[in-house]
Amino acid sequence: MIGFIILQYNLDEKTIKAVDSIKKMTELPYKIIIVDNCSTNNAYLAVKNLYTNSDNIITLRTETNLGFANGNNFGVKYALENFNFEYICVLNNDIYVNSKIDDRTIEDWKELNFDVMGPDIFRKDISEHQNPLANVNYSLFWLYSFYLIYNVYRLLNLLHLDEILHHMAIWTLERLNKNKNKLIEVDETQVVKKLHGSFLVFSQSFLKKFPTPFYPTTFMYLEEDFLALRCERSNSKVIYYPHLKVDHDHGSTVTTITSNNHNKRKYIFKHNSDSFKALIKYYKSNEL
Repeated sequence: MIGFIILQYNLDEKTIKAVDSIKKMTELPYKIIIVDNCSTNNAYLAVKNLYTNSDNIITLRTETNLGFANGNNFGVKYALENFNFEYICVLNNDIYVNSKIDDRTIEDWKELNFDVMGPDIFRKDISEHQNPLANVNYSLFWLYSFYLIYNVYRLLNLLHLDEILHHMAIWTLERLNKNKNKLIEVDETQVVKKLHGSFLVFSQSFLKKFPTPFYPTTFMYLEEDFLALRCERSNSKVIYYPHLKVDHDHGSTVTTITSNNHNKRKYIFKHNSDSFKALIKYYKSNEL
């Protein structure tokens, strides 16, 4: 049996679509655990009432908004305490499965003997394959550079001078990433260093070593980087598996928090800065 953990914040209509895709494409025993991350609207009640009579779907709610890493860890903890899953799939609620997950899939996964796996994630709005991510050679220079950049952004945001620079940076990064992605093979199963965080599969053996698979000191952003470093340090096997295909209906959780663009950027800059600070501390430590 495999488990699916879907983290939800406000956008229950996307959660329902994600659940429908799992139900349609999964041809083996499964459970879906929906974690409502203390939504500010009626999203929790919407999914709880919809799935009350479903044996395969469990709906939980956190007491406070735990953020991405700890919201997912909350669901993983429940799964480990209540079930004996061979694999646990952790996915955003805007991810829709569009290839079958059946006995042949599990046979492939067992043969690959991975610790962490990521599928072919296709973001339709920009026609981009989001996996595998380009490798990053982590260094203190790289980490401090981005930490400084986001703190400069925070200052400019305070002065209402950040908008144009922010859009220029996004434009530049998108083009750099497109050039990098052209060099990445997306049709081949391969060992990689870093995977996109919107859909991850954790093996039972990995979760025995790391029952909280997402590093718990961040609220949002850089979860993939913490995981990549943790896997590198622990010699964990990370696999990109293109035979499982999902669509990413990319939406911003930040938009559900505030529709004001200035405040949205303020939120993004703050949490990126905080996450880079935490990542620097983790990088300097010997912690797994």
